[in-house]
Amino acid sequence: MPEQLTSESLQAWLNDSNNKIFVAMFNERHLAALQVVIKEKQAQMSLLTVRDITRRRGIASNLIKEVEKQLCSEGVTNLEMDLSVIKKDEKAGLVDFMQACDYKITDNKCVKNL
Repeated sequence: MPEQLTSESLQAWLNDSNNKIFVAMFNERHLAALQVVIKEKQAQMSLLTVRDITRRRGIASNLIKEVEKQLCSEGVTNLEMDLSVIKKDEKAGLVDFMQACDYKITDNKCVKNL
């Protein structure tokens, strides 16, 4: 994401085809989102968010599965998420979730080969 979040910087970020934001929706409501930055055959995931009232219903895992399918079809072979930027009180839950999604935890990162 841009250092200064202005409408212009956000639009420039989104106009770069290597930057993607995936959104899960139901009944015209945003339920979850995931930011992805692609560099060649590697994708870096960040900012996984799910609405509080829709958590624990499989929305994030379904979103990640769909993201994996789409990125794989685009030639991405490796996905990872940097855990060093995750708040300490959220890290354990995220690690458990990512491991349940078949990600390996190495060097403070969640990693999966597609």
